[in-house]
Amino acid sequence: MDTSWSDLDYGRWQGRPIREIHDEDAAGLGAWLSEPASAAHGGESLEALQTRVRGALGRHRQTGVTLVVTHAIVVKTVLATVLDAPLTAIYCMDLEPLSAVTLTRSGEAWRLRCKSSV
Repeated sequence: MDTSWSDLDYGRWQGRPIREIHDEDAAGLGAWLSEPASAAHGGESLEALQTRVRGALGRHRQTGVTLVVTHAIVVKTVLATVLDAPLTAIYCMDLEPLSAVTLTRSGEAWRLRCKSSV
């Protein structure tokens, strides 16, 4: 198992309801939801996650077909990365549960196809 595709480390917020986090640390949650460098929870920032998945994309670049099953935040970070979009673009992405995202590469260009299971 390649842990590069693991879920974001949410630190002390792991497993807690967002309402509870908001009530306890509204400023920290607000920063985390708007600033990719923020790690108010003591875990991993979105920028750190992007560094991790960028490395994984590079390692799998020449390996043929790779199937990755992971969490939505990881997929959103990959999408922002391969589309060369600002990392803040993930705040505008909604993915259906059990969606499939297919990435293919031709030279340096990525192609993207999304399919909802619904």
